[in-house]
Amino acid sequence: NHLVVAVLNPPVPTLSSVGPFCSKQGTIQLNASPATGHWVSSHFLSADGIFTASLAPVGDNMVQYVVGTPTCFVAGKTTISIEVFVPSKLITDRLPDLCNTSAPLNLLPYSVASSGSWGGPALQGYLFNPALAGSGEFVLTYSTSTIPSGLCPDRSTLAVNIYSLAPPIVSEIPPVCSNAAPFQLAVSPVGGMFEGVNTGAIDHAGLFRPSDAQIGLNVVTYSISAGPCVAYTQSTINIEKFIPATLHSGDGLSFCRSDPPFNLNSIAVNPGFTWSGEAVKPDGMFDPAKAGTGDIEIRYRTHSLNYGQLCPDQSSLIIRVDAVPVIKPVSSVYKACTPFSAELSLEGTTQGKAQWKIGDGPASMTDLSATHLFSRPGNYSVTVNYTLGACKTNSTLPFQIQALESPVADFDFSRPELLMSDPVVELENKSTVQGNNSYVWSIRELGELYDINPQVTFPRAGLYNVTLKATSYDGCTDELTRTIEVRNDFHVFVPNSFTPNYDDLNDQFIPLFSPYGLDLGNYSLEIFDRWGHLVFHSADYEVGWNGSFRNNGEVLKEGSYVYRIRYRDIEGKAYVKNGTVLLLTGQ
Repeated sequence: NHLVVAVLNPPVPTLSSVGPFCSKQGTIQLNASPATGHWVSSHFLSADGIFTASLAPVGDNMVQYVVGTPTCFVAGKTTISIEVFVPSKLITDRLPDLCNTSAPLNLLPYSVASSGSWGGPALQGYLFNPALAGSGEFVLTYSTSTIPSGLCPDRSTLAVNIYSLAPPIVSEIPPVCSNAAPFQLAVSPVGGMFEGVNTGAIDHAGLFRPSDAQIGLNVVTYSISAGPCVAYTQSTINIEKFIPATLHSGDGLSFCRSDPPFNLNSIAVNPGFTWSGEAVKPDGMFDPAKAGTGDIEIRYRTHSLNYGQLCPDQSSLIIRVDAVPVIKPVSSVYKACTPFSAELSLEGTTQGKAQWKIGDGPASMTDLSATHLFSRPGNYSVTVNYTLGACKTNSTLPFQIQALESPVADFDFSRPELLMSDPVVELENKSTVQGNNSYVWSIRELGELYDINPQVTFPRAGLYNVTLKATSYDGCTDELTRTIEVRNDFHVFVPNSFTPNYDDLNDQFIPLFSPYGLDLGNYSLEIFDRWGHLVFHSADYEVGWNGSFRNNGEVLKEGSYVYRIRYRDIEGKAYVKNGTVLLLTGQ
C-alpha cells in the first residue's frame, strides 16, 4: 500500500481595489486573481463577485475571496465603502414672490437634506438676498452628493420672482383755504391708494375736499404695491379757515358829521381785519367829522389767520353822512291870556322830524309844526329836538311864551227861586282872583251894573240872562252867564160849597186869585147842572154865581153842580180847573 500525500499550496489571491460606492448604485463586478477562487457570498455579494451597492450597509463592508480547497485555502479580504445617497429634494419648487426690499431669506427650511449646497444669484451662503438680485425671475439650485467622496450627485431647482418698487412721492401742497374747490393730489408712481390719518377729507383716489378737512394739519398717507412690495409715503396738508367778511347790518348805517368816531368792527361778524374807505382807519374807526356828506362806500377785507393772501373775502357797505342842520323855532303867539293856543313851527324847514317840549307840562309833541294849549299862567320856554337823517340838534325859542292869568268869572244867587211877589235877589260874586279884577254885570232890561255884589229887583216874571264879565289888570277877561227865572206866584182858591141865602155870608160861588201873574182878560167860569146844562157863565173874575139860573131869579135846587174855570197867566199859559160845588139852601 502506498499512501499518497498531497501537499497543497494555494496562492494568495489578489483583490482589485473597488469603491467607494453610492448607496443607490446598482451591481458592480468584483475582480480577483487567480480566477480559480470564489467570493464568500452575502445578501449584497454573490459567489461570482456581483456586489449590489444598494443592498450593502452604509459604511465599510468586508468582502472575502477564497482560493484552495475547503481544507487548504487562502482567503483575501478587502473593504468596500458605501456612502449614503443624499437627495436634493426641496419642499417646494417655487418661493413666494419677494420684494427687492425684503430681508434676506433663509433657504435651509426649504430643503429636505441639510448637507447640500445652494447655487445661484444673490446668494450669501444659504441666505438669498433680494436686494442683490434686482427684479425678475430667478432660479436657485440645491446640490447634494455622498460624503466624503461626493458620489451620486443630486440637484434640484427653486424659482423665485423678485419685484422692485421705487419709493412713492406725493407732490407738496401749499396751505389751502377751507372753502377751496376739491383738488387731486399728484403722486408718483400712480396706482396706489390714499387714506386720511386724522381727516376724512380725502378719498382713496386722492381727491381732497378742503371743506371736509379739519382746520390745521391734515395727515394723508399713500401706499402702493407691486407683488409683495408695498411702499408708503406720508404728506400733510395745512387747511386755513375761511373767515367771511360778513357784516351784521349791511347798508343802512347813517351818521351825522357831529357824531363821535364809530368802531365798524361792531358790525362785523368776524371783527379784527382790514377796513378801507373815506374817513376810516384800517382798524375800523370811522370818523364822520372827516367824511364828506352823502353816501360813502366802505370796504371790509378778511383773510386766513396765518396767511394774509389766503382765503380773501370782501364786503362793502354804504354809510350815509348828513350835515348838521340849522333850525329856527318860532311861535305864532308869545304873550296871551290863558287859555290860548300857540302854533309852533320851524321857520323854513320842510323835512325831518321835530319833538317839541313845553315848560308847562310833561307832554311832548312830534311834528314839524305843533299847536299847544297854554292853560296855566306863567312864563314858559319851548325847546325842540330836531332830527334829519342821522343828525340830531335842538334849539329853544328866543323868547319865553307868557301865559297871562285870566280871571275865572263865577257868581251865585242868594235865592235859588224868585217869585213876582218878591223879585229881589243878591248876586254873589265868586270870581277868582276877586281882588285882581274889575267886573261888569249885564242883565236884560236892567243894563250894566258895576258893583261887586249887586242887589237886583226884576220888574216882571220871566227868564233873565245874567252875565258877569271879569277883567284882569293885564286885560284878560272871562264871562259867565247864568239864567234866573222869576215866576208868577198867583194862587187860585175854589170853594167846595156855598149858601145863597142872602145873609151876606158865603152867598155866592166865586174863585179867588192872588194879585200876581193873572191875565184878567182871559177868564171864564161855567156852571153845569147834573144833566150837563149850562146854568151860569161869566168872563169877569170878580163876578160869581149866586145859585140862580144865569144869576137871575130864584135859587136853583140844592145839590152838586159842576164847574169849569178857564184862565191864563201873564205869560200866556192856559189853565183849566174842573170840579163840583155843593149848593146848600138850608143855611
